[in-house]
Amino acid sequence: MIVADTSAWIGHLRGTATPAARALGVLLGGPEDIGLTDLVYAELLVGGADDLAARRMGRDLAHFPIITQIPLDDHVLAAKLRRDARAAGTPVRGIVDCLIAAACIRMDLPLLHDDRDFDRLAACSPLRVVTLADS
Repeated sequence: MIVADTSAWIGHLRGTATPAARALGVLLGGPEDIGLTDLVYAELLVGGADDLAARRMGRDLAHFPIITQIPLDDHVLAAKLRRDARAAGTPVRGIVDCLIAAACIRMDLPLLHDDRDFDRLAACSPLRVVTLADS
């Protein structure tokens, strides 16, 4: 399974020709399972124009594996990731990306994204990111 970040989903849903959006489009038609974390799920629902659109989005996304980030250890790792990135001179803008990265690290799953913060995290942690050559 490959986990797709909010940035990849938004690009794909909007038809934006970003590398991750194009890769997600290709991956969705292939044999690899595509999943998302509960935080990505929430971020996508926030983008709905109204409650009806959010409900439709929720129903559509429910067909994909959703990784729930219940373990408190993910929060501890996310905080450490953010501190480590800052110490490495490549600060990450928010904790949500760190929580998504923590879940991917815990489950040893690669992450498809269009967000430079994930590249920064991959440079100073075991986070694996999908490159275009991978997809």
